[in-house]
Amino acid sequence: MKLGVRGKLFLFSLALILAAALIAGLFLERKQRSALGSRIEIELLHHARMARELIIESGQHELEAIDRLADRLGQATASRFTVMAPDGRVLGESELPPEEIRRMDNHGSRPEILDALKSGMGVYHRHSETLDTDMLYVAIPYGEGARRGTIRAAMPLAEVDTAISDLRFNLFAAGLLGLLGAFLIAGLSSHLLTRRLRDLIRHARSISKHPAISADFGREDIQSLAGSFDQLAQALQRQVNLLADERDLSDTIINTMSEALFALDENTRISLLNRAAESLFEFDKSPLGQELSEATGEPLLGDLVKRIAPDKVASVEFTLEAEEQRHLLAKAATQRSGRGCVVVIHDITEIRRMERMNREFIANASHELRTPVTVIRANAELLADGIFDDGPTAKKLLTALDRNAE
Repeated sequence: MKLGVRGKLFLFSLALILAAALIAGLFLERKQRSALGSRIEIELLHHARMARELIIESGQHELEAIDRLADRLGQATASRFTVMAPDGRVLGESELPPEEIRRMDNHGSRPEILDALKSGMGVYHRHSETLDTDMLYVAIPYGEGARRGTIRAAMPLAEVDTAISDLRFNLFAAGLLGLLGAFLIAGLSSHLLTRRLRDLIRHARSISKHPAISADFGREDIQSLAGSFDQLAQALQRQVNLLADERDLSDTIINTMSEALFALDENTRISLLNRAAESLFEFDKSPLGQELSEATGEPLLGDLVKRIAPDKVASVEFTLEAEEQRHLLAKAATQRSGRGCVVVIHDITEIRRMERMNREFIANASHELRTPVTVIRANAELLADGIFDDGPTAKKLLTALDRNAE
């Protein structure tokens, strides 16, 4: 199903709103997660420092005593505390009893512990295999010299995930409300905008059928567009009238020509002919779409079309056998566009008849003049040779000269 302007405008607005809501949601989620993580990190650092002061103040170094202190700190702060000896052994764990603490792995190689001993604080985020949840760890050192151990405070990131879930829900609810409002606004605006466009489209369609039609769209921005359509319609009407006049003129010229005219398309098939061509060849049916040589029955015309060169005129003379034999001269040239050619056939029967009569007249005149001229020349030669002495003969020769000259 094809969408109209209104539907496309609405879908575009909807896609824009959804994209903006998605980008805003991702940005807010990232900022919220970062802010919550920073807050938990600072809180754990405060708890670890408090635990360090209590451990230093208690002076305890035994596992049971340290573990009891870690348990108390864990219950008071709702955090997980782990106390490590200088060699990495776990001395206290707020989430585990002493018998399990003794079986725990050495924590000296944990990245947060190494960072704490190196730079004074270690922060790390990873999945806890013991508690099977994502945890944020903050570790700081305690003690001096050979008694320098580490205290680690940890908190599950479920709180962050819960806050992010709440944020997503709130964003989704707000997005639905915004989407509903945008739906109403986009629908109303697209309706108001496309109403004028629909009127303009109907006007454009009416122009395609009646170019002279114009319309008044009021004093709005769209009026200028409607005016452009009216100007286009007027220009189109003028062009149509001009083309119609040129067509009529061309038809008049072509059909009043005494010469037969054929227009051939790029496939050398007849696309146009005039009345003189129809009269000359007396076609039984319309020759349009046929080869010229096939329609006229003259193979020489087919050869002529094949011999046409660009910007050159080719010609051939042939005889048309009809009730009265006619001598024809065909000339062919390509069209300016190069798509097809034009063949014009001249009837030169009268010209050839006049030429034949001229030749016969010259032959007869030559024959009739040959005898008297011969006599004149012969008598003149005799007179020139001195025949004047013979009076009667000379007079006879002069009489013959006069008669033949006459």
